[in-house]
Amino acid sequence: MIGGLDEAGRGPILGPLVIGAVVVDESGEQKLRELRVRDSKRISAARRLKLFPLIQETAETSLIIKVSARELDKLRIEENLTITEIEAMKMAEAINELRPQKVIVDAADNSCVHFAESIYKYLHESTKLAIKLVSEHTADVRYPVVSAASILAKVTRDNEIEKLKETYGDIGSGYPSDPTTRIYLRSLVRNGNGFPDFVRLSWSPIKKLTGMKKTQLLLDHF
Repeated sequence: MIGGLDEAGRGPILGPLVIGAVVVDESGEQKLRELRVRDSKRISAARRLKLFPLIQETAETSLIIKVSARELDKLRIEENLTITEIEAMKMAEAINELRPQKVIVDAADNSCVHFAESIYKYLHESTKLAIKLVSEHTADVRYPVVSAASILAKVTRDNEIEKLKETYGDIGSGYPSDPTTRIYLRSLVRNGNGFPDFVRLSWSPIKKLTGMKKTQLLLDHF
């Protein structure tokens, strides 16, 4: 059994971070190749939606972990964790639950070794003994099982953003570089009614918009 893990939503200022995990056997891995599963960033949204249920059907097991903006904020301010460390922690949660014999992760750290070490910190002792962990850059390009995980994560995050748009209007993609997202955030500051729970208050663009330190923002909100 081989597992693949990847994330979506590491950089945005709105919405959750999503971790996707897929576990397949040898026949499942071949099926993913036949489906021409590729890194989620290299295929269209329509193609991702089509592949989503096919991946879940092919996988022996799969798991999606959503980390809300508020949970990200709390981990960053209360535990002083970086986004990379949070990602490693959540990937470890998935590995602890699924426990495949081999796990391939798309490394979020500049050092693949350091990212693997970060994941190991959060693994159960029994899990450490049972698995082989491979941490590589661009693993979502080279390994179909990691590509499949990236698709599960990306589709899930996109769906979460669409749900928010139904309630709050056009908030853009959630990335700080998105002009629509910047307009939305500026409107929140002008209105003075605070920030909805899906805004990541510990991200630096909010500090720049409000002129407040992230600790002030978080203490006021919580």
